[in-house]
Amino acid sequence: MNNNTLDNSNIELFKEKVEQLNKEMHEYYTSINEPVFLPDGIVNLDTYYNSKFKILWILKEPYDQENENKCSWSLSGMLNMSHDELVDRKIHKSKTWKPIIETTYCILNNIEQYELIDGIKDSIEMLDVLKNIAIINVKKTPGATVTPYAKLKKAYTRDNKIILNQIDLYNPDIIIGGNTMYLFHSDLFSNAPAEYDEIAYWLKGSSIYIDAPHPGKRIQRGDYANDILLAIRKWKGTR
Repeated sequence: MNNNTLDNSNIELFKEKVEQLNKEMHEYYTSINEPVFLPDGIVNLDTYYNSKFKILWILKEPYDQENENKCSWSLSGMLNMSHDELVDRKIHKSKTWKPIIETTYCILNNIEQYELIDGIKDSIEMLDVLKNIAIINVKKTPGATVTPYAKLKKAYTRDNKIILNQIDLYNPDIIIGGNTMYLFHSDLFSNAPAEYDEIAYWLKGSSIYIDAPHPGKRIQRGDYANDILLAIRKWKGTR
């Protein structure tokens, strides 16, 4: 695990720390007069804390282009809905969430090739792995389907302390960026990444940081998952 963070040996202490950070995030975005702050973070604290691997996904911004009434909602709260509610919302069919669900399922079940889930890859049974993850956006205000580089860079430059605090506290073993990790290079890495195909990754402490394409990009899901799984096998070989 990340050696730069505190020892979260007590789950109640961990929950208190997460609650405090959530409060600080709300206060921060209020102080800079952002009209809508869309919280993110750990989907289910108990499940994440006890997960075989703590997995953090870092995406760009929450899609909410038509938020005309300036309504705030929680990304992590949405994903922490019941299984039936997730099915009703068709999360398992989303072009963004489906690759996240499938890749996470493979990681947590020691499945080394995406093709080995052929029998269930269109099933709803994998949905519950969402409870095991943390997920954050670099830009935590409503966005559209395309995020211009300049807008994302501006958000990271302004808000990176909050984002880095989330990473530090969540103490993930596996961090997967959806074409976002380049933003973190000067803050987190002193070396160039290992690269192959569309993947770059860094080994830092006992964690792996992977930069993959955004999961919603039009790519073959098998290629997407298998590239990430290969990087994780390489990381496991160093532990």
